[in-house]
Amino acid sequence: MIVWDSAAKLTWADFQGKADRKSQFNAVTVSGIYYKFDLGAGGYRDSIMAVFFTAESWVKDSSESQLIHEQGHFDITEIFARILRKRRMEFIPGRGSLGRQLKTLYDGVERERDEMELLYDRQTGHSANAAMQRYWNQKIRNELQPLEQYAY
Repeated sequence: MIVWDSAAKLTWADFQGKADRKSQFNAVTVSGIYYKFDLGAGGYRDSIMAVFFTAESWVKDSSESQLIHEQGHFDITEIFARILRKRRMEFIPGRGSLGRQLKTLYDGVERERDEMELLYDRQTGHSANAAMQRYWNQKIRNELQPLEQYAY
């Protein structure tokens, strides 16, 4: 597992999973938001990180453009980890189970992330559309920048 870091980019060596030879895709990034919270007498503590799962991510046909595309998936995960941190900081607990409320917050961010990931793949053609890939590379940078204060 790799925790997202602005100073480190993915390499093909990070894709250690077994490639699905029947898949139409050349590579697959499996990333997600690791979210853990502990509820104690003094309140709750949490940890929110964008992570890349090396053992589940795989490549069968590597190219520089494909690697940039896969990094984009990981960067999108970081965008939404920052959004979750922001929303958690703004969160005011209501009545009922705190755990359930935080899970609802997390689930909402995950739905948004899934939607962006699908749009990213659809619009870039999984990196085949070079012009759209360049557009998304800039879009991702533009989304990360204003959320910098919520970086891990």
